[in-house]
Amino acid sequence: MKADHSRPSLSIRLAFGKMEMEGAALALAGAAILLTFHFYAHGHRLQSLPSLLGCSKSEASDVDEKLQKDRAEHIQEELWKVRARTYHLIVSFMVHAAPVMTIVFLYEFAMMFSYLGLARLVCMFLVYMLHTSVISGRLPLNPATLQVLYILYYGSFAMLLLGGIFHRESEAKERSMQAFNDGARLLMAVVIMHKQTALPAQLAISASEIVVYWFHHNDVADTAAFAGVQLVFAIASVGVTVTLEYWVTSHISALLHAESMVGSFRRMLRGVCDGEVLLKEDMSICENAECIKHLLMTQSSFKGRHFQQLLMPDEEESFTGFMKQSTDDMLAPEDRRTSTPPCLRVSLRGASDIRVGVDLWHVPMPHLFAAKWLASAWWG
Repeated sequence: MKADHSRPSLSIRLAFGKMEMEGAALALAGAAILLTFHFYAHGHRLQSLPSLLGCSKSEASDVDEKLQKDRAEHIQEELWKVRARTYHLIVSFMVHAAPVMTIVFLYEFAMMFSYLGLARLVCMFLVYMLHTSVISGRLPLNPATLQVLYILYYGSFAMLLLGGIFHRESEAKERSMQAFNDGARLLMAVVIMHKQTALPAQLAISASEIVVYWFHHNDVADTAAFAGVQLVFAIASVGVTVTLEYWVTSHISALLHAESMVGSFRRMLRGVCDGEVLLKEDMSICENAECIKHLLMTQSSFKGRHFQQLLMPDEEESFTGFMKQSTDDMLAPEDRRTSTPPCLRVSLRGASDIRVGVDLWHVPMPHLFAAKWLASAWWG
């Protein structure tokens, strides 16, 4: 008689199926509990996400709204300058790495022909030529050009990933290419400091990677796990971009605020003094001050000239001691500083060497506008 093994095997399959269903139910229950707790604990913080992404609008009066709009436009203008400098800086390094990757892709294409390999080779060569154009100055980095480059880089990267559907790599090659993809995405998250582009682009790239993974493995559980990892990676990459942009914007805003305060301070001085001038750390004049021209009765330009050159020769020694006293007072602890800036009676050299007597005050302003020292001098 033959033993009937069909029933035990069927029972085993039913048992495993029941265990899988129970495991899935347990996972869903755990997910529901975790999401419920998350929305309870952090749901109110979701309201701040639009402001982080620059999508929210604040309520203000017409005057305040205009001021805020002008300030925001000024910040964005400076931010684009930072983006251009950042892009140019990273390109100055990557222009040397691009030919190496081009040679790698060329070798792969020569050893094993594939349309995906050809696309990678062409894209990397175009990236190399773009880097060369930027370094040589042939490609201006204005906001419009930068946005086109951002879309081009992200778009071509996503298309190359989708091209992997039709070409299955070896397991070792897949690991190396995955490391390359992740590194490239992080690099783009840092260099392409533009959250409006980064958010849809990073999500699109993750979606492309998920689609390719599904076509290669055709396993729901593995693809779901990979999709979760890709979603987290996309959110983290966007978070890097948003954080960097927020940091740079805050820095620009602080500098503009300091500039506004100094401008108001100088405007007030013009109302109570005969003139004021902003000096660099080497005591050279920052701008072509009209007040000096008027005071010394000359039309000569004073921008970049050392302030000490405006003094009569016999006043230079006392001026040097005065500047040292003023600087030492600034560096002293706050409780030991004088309540008012020091004053010095000096004679400036006017037209035809005429002595122009002035009372000179000096206030150091350290670390302003990215300079080690700035100083404001005024006279009455």
